[in-house]
Amino acid sequence: MRYEEEPRAFNVLSGLALGLAVGAGVALLISLDRGPSTPERARRMVLEAGSGAGRRLRGLRDEVTARVPSRS
Repeated sequence: MRYEEEPRAFNVLSGLALGLAVGAGVALLISLDRGPSTPERARRMVLEAGSGAGRRLRGLRDEVTARVPSRS
C-alpha cells in the first residue's frame, strides 16, 4: 500500500493542505453570491458534504472488515 511506503507526517500535511484548499474554494464560491439564500445554500452544501463523507467512511469500514480476518 502506498500509505505504508510514505511517512505519515507527509500524509497528514497533504490532507490538511487539501482540506484548506477545498475550504477556501467553497468560501470563495459562497462569498461571490450575496443574498438572503446564501446561508441556506451553505448549510445545504455542508450537510451534503457530511453525508458523502459518511457514505465513504462506511464503505471503507466495510472494505476493511471484509479484508481483516475475524478473531473468533
